[in-house]
Amino acid sequence: MVYFVEELELDRGINPATRKEYTKDSTIIILEEKDTPDMFCGRGENGIYTVRMATGNKNWEMAVGDFIDYARAEDLEAVVCVSGERLAQVRKVYQGHCYNERGLRIYEPDFLVHSTTYESGKEILLDGHLKSWNRLRQEGRITEEVPIGRSLGDPDYFSDYIMFSQGAVSSEIVVMSKQAGEIVMDGNGKYRTGIRFYLDAEAIAEDGILLRDGIHIKVKDELPLEKYLLWWADWQRAGLQDPVSTPLIFTERTNVMFQERKRNGIM
Repeated sequence: MVYFVEELELDRGINPATRKEYTKDSTIIILEEKDTPDMFCGRGENGIYTVRMATGNKNWEMAVGDFIDYARAEDLEAVVCVSGERLAQVRKVYQGHCYNERGLRIYEPDFLVHSTTYESGKEILLDGHLKSWNRLRQEGRITEEVPIGRSLGDPDYFSDYIMFSQGAVSSEIVVMSKQAGEIVMDGNGKYRTGIRFYLDAEAIAEDGILLRDGIHIKVKDELPLEKYLLWWADWQRAGLQDPVSTPLIFTERTNVMFQERKRNGIM
């Protein structure tokens, strides 16, 4: 159920709409009147996964609309803190759209990136599928008790999905944090590079399996590489001299190489 409020006491663990405690997978989204493109995602003061999104964030109306549509489709408890005027604006802009629409929007890139460690990347290439953390856990392919995202307060259901970036350094931050065993946000920090998978976003969307929740672009359970993989890169394919690099360097190098290959029709 999605609830709408105009004010929210962030230090309370009580859903203001139900007057009951939030469920463990509850999510709160707060629209803030700011000109900056800020977005914060993580455990809030009340222990609930909270998203703070600024109106300076490009396409914020679509992001909030996706969040509402996704939460309703998945029957999640969600609280949206937004003024009546801004909510009306969201509904107007979002009209005719849905969180899993078949086709890319004008502002969405035609490729997506999923990053993982070198060892996991090689296993993925052999298996031929990208799989969610929960799917891998069910298959006995991983031994870790919880995914690294739990350190940020990610709800349990996040583990049902394969998360993608749109080519940003965030994918490599996840890999570096996993290696460190804690969240590390330094894009210039040294880490052992893994493998970046570049995937056909247009084909994934056309098949109706591309999901948008306002925060992430993702696919549930698993994704076959045979149909959607465009290219993959490790440190050698990226032209690096050593497997140890930084998230920013590895991201920039592989993105440039991918775009060059795309322009030259080499995939």
